[in-house]
Amino acid sequence: LQQLAQRRDVVAIGETGLDYYYQNALPEAQEELFHAHCEVASDTNKALVVHSRDAERDTVRVLSQHLAKKKFPVIIHCFTGSQWLADATIEMGCMISMSGIVTFKSARDLQETAKTIPDGHLLIETDAPYLAPTPMRGKPNEPAYVRHTAEFLAHLRGQEFDHLANITTENATKIFQVGHVK
Repeated sequence: LQQLAQRRDVVAIGETGLDYYYQNALPEAQEELFHAHCEVASDTNKALVVHSRDAERDTVRVLSQHLAKKKFPVIIHCFTGSQWLADATIEMGCMISMSGIVTFKSARDLQETAKTIPDGHLLIETDAPYLAPTPMRGKPNEPAYVRHTAEFLAHLRGQEFDHLANITTENATKIFQVGHVK
């Protein structure tokens, strides 16, 4: 992994992290791999894409151990966590990436959290082919649907669509260390 991560066409490490929901893998084994991926991201200064499900405290503990030694870009991917997780990871400098889940009627707590994320820490994503946003829910997700998530978030946060689109594009450009995306 360390060797592959050195390639110029690799812009991120992961998806990695901790998922205690399905209990398909021992938490200790997941954590060992998560630590290894954190080390590669730290060594290469490439974005670490983190999945965290039902493992908030352990996710924060592992990230804080590594980020205390050396800062590197971190994205909390497909964020569905608590306000506490958002606050703790933002304090460490992480980005929070919202998917179509934030548009679901059942996601009221997530919507409240989305309102509090500073512009400089916000990303949007599809998580395709899963989790298509309202009004496309039930269909396979695709990149074109990210606009629905962006429109919803802009309205939710009381922002103009163009503002939200510009800040999330700028954030993605910076964290992935790529040229401007149109």
